[in-house]
Amino acid sequence: MLVAFACARPPGGDIRAACASVTYTLDAGTSAADFSGRFAVTMVATTGDSSGNTAAGRLELVERARPDAPLVGTMDVPVETVDALRLGSLTTSADSAPGVLLLRSGEERPTILLRLGSEANAAGVIRFDGGYTVLEVLRVDEQGFAGSWRSGAGSGPERGGHFCAIRIGETPS
Repeated sequence: MLVAFACARPPGGDIRAACASVTYTLDAGTSAADFSGRFAVTMVATTGDSSGNTAAGRLELVERARPDAPLVGTMDVPVETVDALRLGSLTTSADSAPGVLLLRSGEERPTILLRLGSEANAAGVIRFDGGYTVLEVLRVDEQGFAGSWRSGAGSGPERGGHFCAIRIGETPS
């Protein structure tokens, strides 16, 4: 069983306190359009020395004509707070090396990843070794999306946890 956590917008506004356990619910109809917009993101560490720590900020994803990814974006979450690796800037919006890159694969049971860091997302570079920080989407609905995250490098320990992304606005056209 694959378990992650999701958030709903709580009445009092404390997004961090609203995460609840969910399982994988994506289907073939899940599209990149479901992720375009602005989101409040919370990452929670569940492994390593930072277990229990949270990091929160904003994520913005916009459509681009990049052949390897339908959406690119920026994020201002201090990922080091949850012991995740920062691989370049998360706030650059350059199509050639964005801070966030949405990758989708599979049809019947899609995999949707948000790869973090401009170094990891440089166009024309195939990464097969080195560090990574990735958010794996396991659920999407009208309020946003949620899933698990992991980060690591080489033979070092993998860190991870869960995340929630609550929609707070549409992306300007």
